[in-house]
Amino acid sequence: MTYVDIPSYALHPALLVFAVLAGPLIGLAAVAFVRLIGWVSHHQLRGRWLLIGPLLVAAGSTVDARGST
Repeated sequence: MTYVDIPSYALHPALLVFAVLAGPLIGLAAVAFVRLIGWVSHHQLRGRWLLIGPLLVAAGSTVDARGST
């Protein structure tokens, strides 16, 4: 049965090989990213450090920028 609005795509063997090889690697990268987000959420700054932390990072990046030139 052919549908008018849905195009017909040809399946090329190279695309299938790429999907089989790249799919698990992309999936593992996604798992690592989600775990990283979970770790960062668990270790986020709380309390007074919410105000002090960004100032320390800004001061550290300013010192780093001056030292690298």
